[in-house]
Amino acid sequence: MSIKICLAETKKELDIIYSSISIRNKILCLPLNLETYLFCLNKKIDFINPIDFIDNEFHKKILKEGENFVKSINFKNNISETTILEIKSILRFRFYSVIFLSELLKKILKKYKTNSLVISGNNSLNHLPNSFLANDIVSNIFSNIDIEKINEFTDNNYDKQNYSYEINIKTNDNKKNILLNSLGYNFKRIIFSKIFNTKYNFYVFEENKISKLKKLLFKLLKIKTIDLKKKNDNFQKNIIIKNIDYKFADPNIKKTIFLLIDKLENYFSDFYKKKNAIEIFLKTNNFSLILTSMVRGIGGHITESINKSSCPSICISHGTVSEKFNEYDEIYKKIIASSVFSGSSKFFAIQSKITEKALNTHKIKGEKIITGNILFSENSNSNFLKSGKKILFAVTLKNFNNLQFLGVEMYYEFIKNLDLLNQLSQEKKINIIVKLHPSESKCIDYLKNQYNNLTFTNKPVEKLLKKCFVTISFSSTVIEDSLNSRTPVILFDQWKRYIHCKSNNKSDKKALYYANTYKDLCESIDKILLSKDYNFDEFIFKSSSKENINKKIFSLIK
Repeated sequence: MSIKICLAETKKELDIIYSSISIRNKILCLPLNLETYLFCLNKKIDFINPIDFIDNEFHKKILKEGENFVKSINFKNNISETTILEIKSILRFRFYSVIFLSELLKKILKKYKTNSLVISGNNSLNHLPNSFLANDIVSNIFSNIDIEKINEFTDNNYDKQNYSYEINIKTNDNKKNILLNSLGYNFKRIIFSKIFNTKYNFYVFEENKISKLKKLLFKLLKIKTIDLKKKNDNFQKNIIIKNIDYKFADPNIKKTIFLLIDKLENYFSDFYKKKNAIEIFLKTNNFSLILTSMVRGIGGHITESINKSSCPSICISHGTVSEKFNEYDEIYKKIIASSVFSGSSKFFAIQSKITEKALNTHKIKGEKIITGNILFSENSNSNFLKSGKKILFAVTLKNFNNLQFLGVEMYYEFIKNLDLLNQLSQEKKINIIVKLHPSESKCIDYLKNQYNNLTFTNKPVEKLLKKCFVTISFSSTVIEDSLNSRTPVILFDQWKRYIHCKSNNKSDKKALYYANTYKDLCESIDKILLSKDYNFDEFIFKSSSKENINKKIFSLIK
């Protein structure tokens, strides 16, 4: 009997497939993210591990091809830089998802000598950046083989109306008005620094509805939320992309990618229109300082719109950017840097020596300011005084709709690392705390059931670092959180693929190690346990965030 390969992006989809009467025949599941992978483990479902088919060479190949694809996108005249950056970023994700699944499935179908696929069949006429993609990809690329759609359904329930936007807020001209693109990524720290100073008012963009309790808290903190209100728009949607010159080797892949682009057209047009409302808002109100965590999205619209005024704007990166070491590393790191180093901000905050070195690779248009730490975690207590013998494992994970390659661990690689850390915890009698990426918090119960020797948590990094003597990570913002908290870091790369940043190997007080084998990892841990002092000066500036915010950020106000 021929094996059928089923795939899904959520456990709900898998439930639909496996509860179907029509597929009682033997099937193998292809999990496409951490949630579906863990669902298979928990339910003891036979599945295919992508790690057996995707190697480092694929990571390199898709990075290069992704860049070629993005460079081939041509835009209409007078499209804003922020809009172009946003569209390129989303379409790069789409390209990655299509190529990844296409290549993976071709190899799987060949190995198992089958031409039968099973999908849920759910479809949508309109996409957002976080939309489900697998059904569209499979249906179009593999249309020549047997595809069983369990619950074929098309979602027509989306708003077809085109909108313009307006912002109905007036600033207080008797105050120093500070505008922030969001309160995420520790931007609250900046507001708290002036909580008792009545001279300041803070304005924050909030695209999602907020609770009554949160509204009350904002009022106490002198935070005013900015809402982009929709207005009916009789005008046609904006056509932004002129053409794409990329040479597709497979016509089915071309057809699929263009289909996904068409489904995003409303989103792109809507995003572009928000800029008009933001421009009017900034022209009719007075701000003393603009703070953004990134130059994409709303943050990009803000800095681009305010650029010609005298108001200072500064981008304070929410993530960690580091220097490149080879051609593939450069492609990946430039993609990461594009969200925080490109764009029209007048100033860019350099929070660490890691980021300062990165400027050799990633150029900025604005002026750099060596601020020292502003947003990263910060514990000043000495490492040997920390309570407990605990290790922090931090990871960045991406869903199927926003995959990254080379410098981010894949979901199936994360599982392999957990297997290894589970073994390490047992052998060395060390408690290992796994800090889940926020996007995967829904998986915490599954993980707890699967790994008895590991502790999984969603607690803030700052609290966790107080309990841990070392951080293990492949690639994560937590690397800089740790170093700024005087906690040594081990960059663990058992895939022998990526190094976030280098350390001085001659130092006898190393604060950062690189390991790519289990033996090297254990030896690095032992060295850190034996040391009572570490040299963090190679990576961080010594000043405190409180001092930096007052001296380097608020000093920009004229």
